[in-house]
Amino acid sequence: MFEETKKGLQRVLARAILGPLFSFHFMRRRALAMLNRHFDKGELTLRYRMKDHTLFLDPADDVIAARVLLRGDWQRRDLLRVVSLLRTHVPESAGRRFIDVGANIGTETVYAMLSGHFSGAVSIEPEPHNFSLLSENIAANALNSSVQAVNCAAGAKAGSAFLARSESNKGGHALSVDAGGADRIAVEVLPVDSILASLGIDASEAGLVWIDVNGTEQDVLSGMTSLLRHKVPVVLEHLPTFITADQARSIHRLLAAHYRHYCRVDDVDREPADVVRMDPLKDTGDFLFF
Repeated sequence: MFEETKKGLQRVLARAILGPLFSFHFMRRRALAMLNRHFDKGELTLRYRMKDHTLFLDPADDVIAARVLLRGDWQRRDLLRVVSLLRTHVPESAGRRFIDVGANIGTETVYAMLSGHFSGAVSIEPEPHNFSLLSENIAANALNSSVQAVNCAAGAKAGSAFLARSESNKGGHALSVDAGGADRIAVEVLPVDSILASLGIDASEAGLVWIDVNGTEQDVLSGMTSLLRHKVPVVLEHLPTFITADQARSIHRLLAAHYRHYCRVDDVDREPADVVRMDPLKDTGDFLFF
């Protein structure tokens, strides 16, 4: 009995000491980098089983994978906050499709389907390794019949572009206008409207578009005019410091032309406000427009 109590106290003490230590970003990165280097003779994928879902993760990713491993999710609270807002303000979105643009490994797709609000999803991801993990995560959570994965980038028009890949942040890849740099690959680019049409999905069937594309938001919005005309709610990561002032204003004008309300949803419990009150040059974060 004494030994069990002693071991229990040791575990509590260890968590108290190591918990804050590993909460620092550089420690998470160091731990995953060491793990990945240990298996540098081949590709290493981690399977993380949680109570209601499973995720396959890349240990070389020091952002999304690190957050999931150490905190249990990646922006799941944000997704659930959006679903709550939709149920209150856009109830007709229920039973429609979740459109995940820049889906990465599919965390938001999985969370969206687990929420029970959506009937299906379309997950769009251009980077081949991310897409492979996305496909594995769809299969691991028995979503093959309800989720369609598309391996391309989303843009204003059909064509091709170069994808600049981040070595440590697997969610930090971004489209580039040229092939310069250490790690850039050519990817297909299609408008979201065209992607949905090729799958036989009408814009009226969409319940939410979730966009996370690291700087090409204006192009994505320009390629989804049918969705905008149907006023399908949009979640957009708006980072005005990563784009020009003209681009930030243009994105705001486009959204204000189709939606009446906006609400920040990343770790902030604010109430929706009139979209004209948004300052496109100062407001930063993840926003729902409806």
